[in-house]
Amino acid sequence: MADTPLTENDRALAAEYALSLLEGQEAETAARRVREDASFAAEVVAWQRDLSALADALDPVQPSAAARRALMARVFGRKPASALRWLRPPMWIGLAAAALVAVALFVYTPGPLQPTGPVYTAQLTPEQRNFVLTATLQPESGLLNLVRNDTSPPPAGRVTELWAIAPDAAPVSLGVVPLEGEWQVSLPENLRAVAASLTLALSDEPTGGSPTGAPTGAVLAAAAVEQAL
Repeated sequence: MADTPLTENDRALAAEYALSLLEGQEAETAARRVREDASFAAEVVAWQRDLSALADALDPVQPSAAARRALMARVFGRKPASALRWLRPPMWIGLAAAALVAVALFVYTPGPLQPTGPVYTAQLTPEQRNFVLTATLQPESGLLNLVRNDTSPPPAGRVTELWAIAPDAAPVSLGVVPLEGEWQVSLPENLRAVAASLTLALSDEPTGGSPTGAPTGAVLAAAAVEQAL
């Protein structure tokens, strides 16, 4: 998905996601946007960074489950996600800050779908292929999330292979691009430390991928990763 300018609703949604207020399908939709949309991912990370700073001076205390439920119900109501849906900045920002100060009295552990640390993105549009590949990289977790906007197969007997290239290093294969619309790749440990300077590339290869461990066909696309935040 290509990045689009964020609306006020998008920014409010990012804030709700950063505070773990979304549930079910809403949370899944927001998590998908974090992986696919660099602008939205950057907005989520910015909210996490700015709001978490309010809790820096507080010592964590582990309350009882009953106390936590009572406070959450008092602050947000019984259905926090839907209750805040109508609120938009600047009113929402004031409420969110006040709520976070209260919730910060508890030990908070971010969910696995929420990005931490830098987020890097790249978009590749390969020649001779009918898709755009969007990559979102989180070096801290080592996960590279990939989304293609079209699942049409390549020419008969050919595949598209993905490569990661560090400065002054040989390309490292990240596997053949599948026909699924979305998938994840675990970045090799030695590449995580240089994630900020990686270049991603796509090459045309025979069925099964390169037989040599290096690109053998035409380079279809290449793009350096860029930090989203």
